[in-house]
Amino acid sequence: MPTQHWERVGAVLAHLSALLWWLFLPCVGALAVWWWRRATSPFVSDHAKEAFNFQLSVVVYALVVSALGPVTCGVTWYVLGPMLAVFAHGAAFIAAWRAGKSEVYRYPITMRVL
Repeated sequence: MPTQHWERVGAVLAHLSALLWWLFLPCVGALAVWWWRRATSPFVSDHAKEAFNFQLSVVVYALVVSALGPVTCGVTWYVLGPMLAVFAHGAAFIAAWRAGKSEVYRYPITMRVL
C-alpha cells in the first residue's frame, strides 16, 4: 500500500492515460508512467503495467472489430465499436478511482504482456 500522495497520483495518471486515445495510442501514456516510476514505486509500476496491458488489449480488440466491419456489413462498427469504447473508458475510470484509494485493480479480459 502506498503511503505517499505522488504514488497514488502516478497510478491514477497511468489509468487515465487511456483518455488520450485521440492524440496517440493510449498505451503510450501508461508505458511512459511505468518507465518513469518502475524502479522507485512498486505500486505505480504495478498499476502502470496493468493499464498498459489493458489499453493494448483494447487496441487489439478494436483492430479485430474494424477488420470484421466489412464482413458483417458494418454491424460490428455500429454495435461492438461503441460498446468497446464505453467499456474501455468505464474500466479506466474505475481503475483510476481504485488507484486513488490505494487499492489494486485488475482489468477484465486483459492480455498480459508486461
